Amino acid sequence: MIGVKETTRDFEHFSRVLYQCGRDILMWSGIELLCLPLLALGGVGFVSAVANLAPAAVAQMFDLWTAG
Repeated sequence: MIGVKETTRDFEHFSRVLYQCGRDILMWSGIELLCLPLLALGGVGFVSAVANLAPAAVAQMFDLWTAG
């Protein structure tokens, strides 16, 4: 397994999975409103429905996040 999309609002669960799996498992957020907080916890990205409507804005948000 390479990664998992977590669709949970439970930050404790997300953190626990990251801790137990380590950096060998990539995690994506499945809830758009939580994409930035989950990136801050160690997620690698998010699955975005909004990107279908505003791809440039979503890409810019991610690029700004990765740039720090």
